[in-house]
Amino acid sequence: MKNYLQYLATVIIMCLFSYNAYNQTCSSIAIENAKALNYLINGTSKVDYSVYKEGERIYSVYKSGAYEIKSYYICKNDTIQIYKGESPQYIVTGADTTGYSIFGVCKIPLHPKVGDSLLSYSEFTTNSFSSSSRQEAYKTSSYVLGNYRYTTATLHSDIVNSNFGMGTWSHYFVNAVVAAEEKITFMGKEYTAYKIDYEMWMRTVVSYSASSEDKFLDKKNQKVSKKMNKKSEKMADKMADNEEGYKVTPIEAWFVPELGTYVKVLFYNSQKILVTTKVELVTIN
Repeated sequence: MKNYLQYLATVIIMCLFSYNAYNQTCSSIAIENAKALNYLINGTSKVDYSVYKEGERIYSVYKSGAYEIKSYYICKNDTIQIYKGESPQYIVTGADTTGYSIFGVCKIPLHPKVGDSLLSYSEFTTNSFSSSSRQEAYKTSSYVLGNYRYTTATLHSDIVNSNFGMGTWSHYFVNAVVAAEEKITFMGKEYTAYKIDYEMWMRTVVSYSASSEDKFLDKKNQKVSKKMNKKSEKMADKMADNEEGYKVTPIEAWFVPELGTYVKVLFYNSQKILVTTKVELVTIN
């Protein structure tokens, strides 16, 4: 969860800093200070960060070793439309496609007003892997003849194909509202920041299935699969914070339209206790 929050903050901050690079209505100093993002994302180590434009899209690419985030934004109708990447985005392991992600669109107005509600958006990611192994099991049967009970055991042996999957449903900007307008000072200049309060809902469920050409082994594994999947659903429900079955993360974010970026983002747990700060460029006045 902690790594995912870091990824989320990274994607958003990269997109919004890209906004500054090509839109003259925003401050040009942000792209010049991209090095400062090292402290936000990757400690004091250096990162490979680039911005380029293709048509109406402005892309930002962040690389650190084998880790890469490529996202883009489109500005329409006085609104920034943020895309984490192409959708659907396929997950490839080796030569196999093992999953995919479907991204929603984050829309943030450049001229918000206190009390405005913002549109929510959703994402879905699924990934799976398969394995095969030989499985053995004895099927027993018995009968009574006279004063004796006779039991026979038949060995069943066959290849069992197992499949493990994981699906994550995420909803962002749930109950999002522009809560306040505040002044901030960034690099000696005063800006207007808009505080946005919203929730992130997330639910992850693990699934299992197994099959075999041997009817006895196949039936046995079907029963095991049902039990494991029910247990997984119960575990997800147990971790949920609401009746809908989702883990809820309250978030406070200060957005500066003139800079085209968040200057501070705070993540809380369901009890409204501060968990972590992922973006903190300024101290709010």
